[in-house]
Amino acid sequence: MLGFQISHGKMTDAWLGDKKTDFILSAPYGVFVDILTGNLNVTKAFITRKLKIKGSLARLLKTSKATERFVDVLRTIPTEFEGEYQ
Repeated sequence: MLGFQISHGKMTDAWLGDKKTDFILSAPYGVFVDILTGNLNVTKAFITRKLKIKGSLARLLKTSKATERFVDVLRTIPTEFEGEYQ
């Protein structure tokens, strides 16, 4: 699991593994591939229920711009996706 903390509009921590958090986003591998390749917008994935949330919806909505920015940064990392995901 990849996690990050946002405080006052800035990412202040990031980690791999389990840690207490306000919400958890989950989706099938293919949805994350579509998000990271730019074929699916994070907000649209959430609205269409392709991206599931467990926890504080209010907190998610409050940090949506930072989450979208985080995804934008992740998209700049050269990545090869394995397996079938279409």
